[in-house]
Amino acid sequence: MAHQAHNIPWSLLTAHLTPTFTHDKSGHYRSSSVHLKFDYRLNCKPNQAKDLSHFITAFAKNIEDHTRCERAKYPATYTPPSRGDLFLDDAVAEKIMPSVQRFRRELSHRMGFGNFTERREPQDTSGRPGILCPHVDGSQGFGCGCALPYTERIADAFLREYRQNGCYRLAGANGPAFFNVEVLKLLLLYGEMDLILRVCAHPDVDYLEWEENSSQWGVIAGWNKIYLAALKAYICLNICYCFPELWNPSCRPATYDYRSTTLFRNTVRDCTLSGFSTPVSAMPHRQFFDGWYHWYGYLPPDGSAIRLDAAQYASRVLREKGLPPELCYMILSYLNSGPPGRLPVSRDPLHPDNREELGKYLTYCWQLIVRCNMMAQALGKEIEWEEYICQVLIDQLSSKGGRKWYKNVTGFTGDTMSLF
Repeated sequence: MAHQAHNIPWSLLTAHLTPTFTHDKSGHYRSSSVHLKFDYRLNCKPNQAKDLSHFITAFAKNIEDHTRCERAKYPATYTPPSRGDLFLDDAVAEKIMPSVQRFRRELSHRMGFGNFTERREPQDTSGRPGILCPHVDGSQGFGCGCALPYTERIADAFLREYRQNGCYRLAGANGPAFFNVEVLKLLLLYGEMDLILRVCAHPDVDYLEWEENSSQWGVIAGWNKIYLAALKAYICLNICYCFPELWNPSCRPATYDYRSTTLFRNTVRDCTLSGFSTPVSAMPHRQFFDGWYHWYGYLPPDGSAIRLDAAQYASRVLREKGLPPELCYMILSYLNSGPPGRLPVSRDPLHPDNREELGKYLTYCWQLIVRCNMMAQALGKEIEWEEYICQVLIDQLSSKGGRKWYKNVTGFTGDTMSLF
């Protein structure tokens, strides 16, 4: 059964979808795309528009319903932090530190933010390596060389104003603010909603300016990438799951595989390849899919991702040898293969043996969508979920040759489109 089938009518959507297989040059059949069985302009089912509209409306309503339920778990109002308050305490800073160090390493290779990427392990009072910045006087800022400078844990860092920047001027105009937005994304990933709701209550918070920010030089820095990636992955895997003939080994021919579909390949590429987006939004998806796609849909060879149990075993051995936890973490942090994979059967998310991890991942994607909606509402923004759901379906399910499931009845202007 698809995820949340009792609230989201997946069957209404998949009833209008069919896998198609094309003959490639090697003489083998491969699944090339998943698209509407009937084109809207030619031979559309009479109830197609009604079914698809109902699916999208129900999906969006479910997001809002879950957002209300989740928001009720937190105080109705928050007292904003003072600019000088220590906003991220030690417990939260230690929790997110592995991800902070990971995104800083990747940014150093791709973007060259020198002050942000210099990695040096500070020492605590005992002389052992530590992971928290000890430079509490804040005099050095990013120059202290720590992964998460102490100054970036102060509330003032979360209240920086976004300034318009020209091409290739992101670091100069908004470098510190950009770094903080990456920390904000990590708070979303780790579910630190109490902190997020509190800072969003401050009148000087400027996160709305960063929701869809693209920095004008090819890097997608906005926090909307968190919910867009989660939405794409959630829709893709649920659609694929509704076609067991493409993923169940007991009834699937070897040549018919959901992982060869354009739907799956494009979705995983978009969610895991951070070439034009910052790495934070891709982290949970890379961990689930055991790697990331390159532009043409190819994954690294099997076995290149470190399994979670292997990483845990290595950590246990290091600790048994007497190494302190901080030093164990420092050693494991040098793994350059990305976060450890979680799937028992690597690179096959819908394999029956991966059912438990698949359920956890889909639940997590849904939580990310709800968390982002909570944050947006705290900022006074209503996300147009129906539009985003429509766009995902249009992008991922329309096929070549004009076989699309929408048509424009008013002339495309960038704003007006009739989807059915």
